[in-house]
Amino acid sequence: MYRYQCEKCGARLDPGEHCDCEEEAKREAERRESFYKKEAGSDQFTFNWPLERLEV
Repeated sequence: MYRYQCEKCGARLDPGEHCDCEEEAKREAERRESFYKKEAGSDQFTFNWPLERLEV
């Protein structure tokens, strides 16, 4: 029996399977960054919520 494990996150993998933990972390960081941005000069955050999350 083979024991494949991701060296970065420790996930158990099937033979030949590749872990997507780095890509998933990158997508999550991009998603979070899309919600806010830091304005130059003032260092204030501007929130950019998707319209479907806003209550009318």
